[in-house]
Amino acid sequence: MSSSLVFYTGPKGSSDHRAVRLFDALPDADTHPMESLWEVLETIDHTPDAVGIVPIESSVDGELMSVVDRVLFSTSNVLFSGEAVLSESIAVFAHHADCHPRTVVSHPDVLQICHSFITMNALQSEIADATSVACERVRDARDPGLVALAPHEVGAAYGLVAVRDDPAAIPEIRTRYLLASRYVAEPSGFDRTMFAITPPRDAPGVLAQLLDAFSRNGVNLSSLTSRPLLTVDEPPHYAFVIMCDGHIADHNVRAAVADVFASGSQLRLLGSFARWTGPEVCTPFGELPLGSVSASAPDAVLDPPRRGATVVG
Repeated sequence: MSSSLVFYTGPKGSSDHRAVRLFDALPDADTHPMESLWEVLETIDHTPDAVGIVPIESSVDGELMSVVDRVLFSTSNVLFSGEAVLSESIAVFAHHADCHPRTVVSHPDVLQICHSFITMNALQSEIADATSVACERVRDARDPGLVALAPHEVGAAYGLVAVRDDPAAIPEIRTRYLLASRYVAEPSGFDRTMFAITPPRDAPGVLAQLLDAFSRNGVNLSSLTSRPLLTVDEPPHYAFVIMCDGHIADHNVRAAVADVFASGSQLRLLGSFARWTGPEVCTPFGELPLGSVSASAPDAVLDPPRRGATVVG
């Protein structure tokens, strides 16, 4: 069996690179780093036998809509055929345990989520293209004042010592990846399907009709995001990106698609793939948004504070 040609956003050792091993469909991956995700997507769009690693959601930033937009509006052949979640915890790594940190180096996203730790310890920060690059810099510098923020696996791979766990105060950072290709996966019996649906020009009840097409056919939606389309002097127009349970080959999913077409909407299939069975992406915060109330205390919702009103208590 020939190896799969897999493109990812580099450099080697980046989180996108580490995600490759999570896909069972890539046992003999021939991996190739690229400078940007947009380059990865463009390559897949024009290369029938290639696949790409695409981050689509993270526990810190939620759904990565800039990525979705690039797929929707810059490609026409990309289909998603796999799903996996990379779960990693961050630690502070040094060359020796007796370090005296003055400067911390890491990927910009990691530096951002560890901002409080950096500020509280009065550290200078330096940017690296990937946590692997940060760890390589600390290893080679042998500077007791230089530390790296990186997943445990990456720090250990460069022979560094973890001098503090969880500088982000988040037990795990989870990132959902989709496998970009030019085809959908075969049905597994435990699948997800992704669509972009553009109803006719905005009118009352458009979204309700769209949701009803899936509901009456027994198709569960796991995600729905609206994307306003650029219009000039016209009524608002939206595309909806939907993730549902089931495969495009399933009878009920096909029936829901038929009903959506019957409503006058246009559809783009974005993929069908086996659902990830490991830990899902979730927020690193509490179960309910702060300030949530139940029906027993409706006034907080029905009678919210107004500017100029007298505050009692």
